[in-house]
Amino acid sequence: MRRLIFILGPGAVLAMLLGCDTRPRVELLEGRFFEEVRIVALHKGKTTKKDVLDLLGPPWRKTGPPQAEEWEYYARYRRVPAKILGVFSKGRAKVMFRRMTIKFEANVVEHVSHEDSPVDNEKY
Repeated sequence: MRRLIFILGPGAVLAMLLGCDTRPRVELLEGRFFEEVRIVALHKGKTTKKDVLDLLGPPWRKTGPPQAEEWEYYARYRRVPAKILGVFSKGRAKVMFRRMTIKFEANVVEHVSHEDSPVDNEKY
């Protein structure tokens, strides 16, 4: 145990013992949040509309004719820094906007575009 404390340092050992989570938290403000893992799962020429519905749920908006439809998903969310020992946080919360557009051709994904951009934090 002494070697472990020496190698990692007392702060790291204390954090492990208390089980503190150092990952940022996401608070959804509007829309539907979708992780990057779900975006990567969409494959051009393979993924169908049904697959997208199963993975992401219904889109916020649909445009275009059924054979060349475009679906849009969005989320406005706050990325809250993790707290160390339940007290200290690593920085300020950031409000972000995430948007993804999926274009279909004959019920199969033709193109996927997505972006994350910061929102003016003074409003939130």
